[in-house]
Amino acid sequence: MKKSSKGLKILLIATAACLIYGISSGIRANYGVMLNSISKNSGVDYASVSFVLAVGQLTIGIVQPLFGALALKKSNSFVLVIGAIMMAVGLIAIPFCHSTFSLTLLLGIVLSGGTGATAFGIIMGAITPAIGEKNAAIVSGFLPKNVLHLYITAFLLGCSGNATVPPTSSLITKLYGSAKLGILFGTAFLVHQVGAFISGWLGGILVESTGTYNLIWISSMVLSLLAGIFASLVNTEKSTINSQS
Repeated sequence: MKKSSKGLKILLIATAACLIYGISSGIRANYGVMLNSISKNSGVDYASVSFVLAVGQLTIGIVQPLFGALALKKSNSFVLVIGAIMMAVGLIAIPFCHSTFSLTLLLGIVLSGGTGATAFGIIMGAITPAIGEKNAAIVSGFLPKNVLHLYITAFLLGCSGNATVPPTSSLITKLYGSAKLGILFGTAFLVHQVGAFISGWLGGILVESTGTYNLIWISSMVLSLLAGIFASLVNTEKSTINSQS
């Protein structure tokens, strides 16, 4: 009976975590799709909206280690509530924005800051103590035990561009513990988002000036190849990290 109750608890926590992360990442992932609509509704030109979205990417990166530190001081749940409020305010107010300044404030800072507060590291930091590190590792990837399903899921996850998230969070948890997951994952994500800011802004400028996405695709392929090479050089041994510290 206790085992069944524990399994139900883990399932409910995992489901809630998935829903929160799904909403948060879904908002972030749709910025590019909505770019033309945002430009048309607000009357702001394409390049300026690209800049606003780039600011949003940078904001997500900046706030994650800050919210991670706040989570250590207060709690992960406290940070998640703040994030939910910020996202609600941003989503309600954005349709009424008709200038670059208002879009930057509400979309680039408020809404993006809210999604940063409900990011992966904060969510995993909140649920890991409740369900255990072993179950948290499974939840972070949603990888099934069946070998065929494992390969199918890994393939689809890789295509989505999120393949680095589960191993990164698991590595941070392994080396530094779940309590520091929010701030350390957020710091790593900040570096990621600096690149997103640069690419998002320059991408909009390039499309507007050249009329094609060719240069963007070529640059993405080259950078992805370099990222893969550098990622293969990462040392995941805990003893090495401890000896250096």
